[in-house]
Amino acid sequence: MGWQEQPFGVKPGPPDPLFYAAMLVAGLALLAPLICASPQEGGAEAMASQLAERSAERRAVAVRTWQEHGEAWLAAADEQARGFLLERSPEIQEPLMAALWAEAATEVPAPERIQALLGLLGESMNGAGADRLVRGRPRLPASMRLAAVEAALKRGSGAAELAAEGYLRTGRPEERSRALRILLSFGGASHAAAWLEPAPWAELDLAQVGSGLQALALRQALPEDFRLPEAAFALRHPQMIRGVLAVLEKRPDRLSEEFLGEIALMAAAEEQDRRRALAAIEVAAPEFRWRRVIRDLESFLDGVGNDPMAEDIAWTLHRLESKKGSSFLTAEMRAGVKANPSDYRSRFRLGARYVDMAMFKDGFKEFKAGIQDLQGTPQYTRIDRLTWVSAARAACGSRRYTEGLEWLKNARMSPRELEEYRALPEFEDALAKPAFKKVFGIQ
Repeated sequence: MGWQEQPFGVKPGPPDPLFYAAMLVAGLALLAPLICASPQEGGAEAMASQLAERSAERRAVAVRTWQEHGEAWLAAADEQARGFLLERSPEIQEPLMAALWAEAATEVPAPERIQALLGLLGESMNGAGADRLVRGRPRLPASMRLAAVEAALKRGSGAAELAAEGYLRTGRPEERSRALRILLSFGGASHAAAWLEPAPWAELDLAQVGSGLQALALRQALPEDFRLPEAAFALRHPQMIRGVLAVLEKRPDRLSEEFLGEIALMAAAEEQDRRRALAAIEVAAPEFRWRRVIRDLESFLDGVGNDPMAEDIAWTLHRLESKKGSSFLTAEMRAGVKANPSDYRSRFRLGARYVDMAMFKDGFKEFKAGIQDLQGTPQYTRIDRLTWVSAARAACGSRRYTEGLEWLKNARMSPRELEEYRALPEFEDALAKPAFKKVFGIQ
């Protein structure tokens, strides 16, 4: 069965219970004075009359607000006027829709005005208004009907989700692409896999789909077991790459190893995308069956040349416990110490790098040697505060608490200045000791 013929069979998810709770609270607030009214005050008939009066008043205020600010907002995208209009939600939807249908009925409708009206409706409608907009979309120019579906789906319209699925099944390629983006961005996230699996990727606008995937990745409702279709990993459109990366950062997938490795090492890719691929590799590495990507990254470092991402790749490998990555990060500094063992600055730089890498024993060795070389010299008194803190971190991380306490005191920093370091894991055990508590100002 072809992609067009496959029915989704997806029903809109249940409305958010928080919406009903909020409506109940609002309703009780409105009804409270009426519920407490005595029978002599009119009973149910008075209640209905007062509710109708209040509703009519709110609608009238919304109409006046539109008359005062609507055209100014449409003509100049006035943000202040827009704020006045949104303050009248949801009643403002009535004059907004009236203006929308009036514009659509003109001899030559203005797309920019229609788009603006739909955009504001997408921020102000209630569910009933959103469903009404979907039903009325045939009154709009054909090119604007999907925009109406999008505005309604933003407001949780089940009818809008069904309409978007219709475009996804039977629309033109451009409509399918937009419909898929709209559904991924605002539809029921639990249905996303069903929308993506049968997608005819060769026919779609991958910029639209990639944008939808980026929006999907940001949604709290994304199911824990969501996985992209394997076909998505073969696509190399920049926007699609970003969408796939965004999803993989949230939902690691063992089938993504080849894709992530290729993007991370792709010299033509944006550096930001390469970094995101590396971040996703770190998250997903336990899921990879063969860990071939680790070997590929290690091989890359052997012939790295001038690639600006070399150090990022080495850091990723180091965090994945690759000795080659760790060695790459310290190679230049180790060479400096080897060439001039008496150069305390080189030792301190290497020690600080080891601390950054959580290799505390190696860091302690370098700081200890450098500090000993300086004792009794004028340079000892000129060791800067951050170097003392790094040395103390190395000492405490390697459980050399005597040196750690001494070096931390040598930093001559107040408890307030040391506060940013207090939560570091290398100080966790040290803080059980009274002397360290005093230095950090812990009562």
